[in-house]
Amino acid sequence: MSAASDLQERDNSRIPAQIITATGMGICINIACATGRPVTIPQFTTLNEVYGILVDESLGQQDGKSFNLRYYGVGVRGSQCAGTTSQGITRMVVNQHMPIDGNAFTPIPLVARQMDNDLTDEERKKYRTRTIKNIDGVDHILYWTKLMGFEEFNPVLKLAEKDEVTGNESVEDYIPKQEDLNPEPIDLSNIGSVPVSNQYINATGKVDLSFVSDEMEELKNACRILYGDAGIAALSEFYIAFGRETMTEGKIGKGGTGFVRYNELLSTVIAYHITETHARDTNANNALNLFFDLGSSVPMIIAGARTTTIATKGF
Repeated sequence: MSAASDLQERDNSRIPAQIITATGMGICINIACATGRPVTIPQFTTLNEVYGILVDESLGQQDGKSFNLRYYGVGVRGSQCAGTTSQGITRMVVNQHMPIDGNAFTPIPLVARQMDNDLTDEERKKYRTRTIKNIDGVDHILYWTKLMGFEEFNPVLKLAEKDEVTGNESVEDYIPKQEDLNPEPIDLSNIGSVPVSNQYINATGKVDLSFVSDEMEELKNACRILYGDAGIAALSEFYIAFGRETMTEGKIGKGGTGFVRYNELLSTVIAYHITETHARDTNANNALNLFFDLGSSVPMIIAGARTTTIATKGF
């Protein structure tokens, strides 16, 4: 083996820098949404139970059509130290979620404000999962989830091809062809197994989990209040969640003597966990542009493995 190929093999054997984990309950809700059928939300699967928000209304049989996949939250334990090199360099590895995990490893609130300094009605519109926590004798309002952005969401088919040597991917639009409506089975006579190609069909839409400057300050302030250290606000976990919209009422103002009505979530269930080796540090950036492709990637088979006969099908 050459030095170059040995280096490539070692690079390719590393644990990936980012892992996306779909959850089982997210899949259940997804197929209920797609078919318009009811879905049962079991105990110990919702963020409502974690934060004590409208728990009874969130569990049990729910209308699948009432769920939206449009909320996200963040955390700070997407990776861990795996020791140091002989040169004293710290090695970090990504933490992977299980498909049964119903929360981030270490979630942090997106906003933490004293009760008499809550968000305005307009600011509050993009946040959900509102809780009250007494910190050092002072009541604070915490917000744990936020609406995703869909301005660039346009689900399309993409054809991705991975270079077998470098591992790099090239991506282009996939244009459906007439022969796609007249498929033929692959020829296994000389192969004996399904010949998977290095090409993939990506069916995705782009969602926006970005933070502007003011939102970054809110994250740092939340960590300063909860942990006494704004430096903890280095994001390495993200989750995307289903939820059902409702209106509720909560305390506000000095001493919690006032009340406010606001949008809240029922049956908040995480659909996808995203964990990363390298944290997105709010203390070192003025803004974070975070876009994720929401969807699936499906491998193709080797084109030459198809039988050559193309039969026209129809009625």
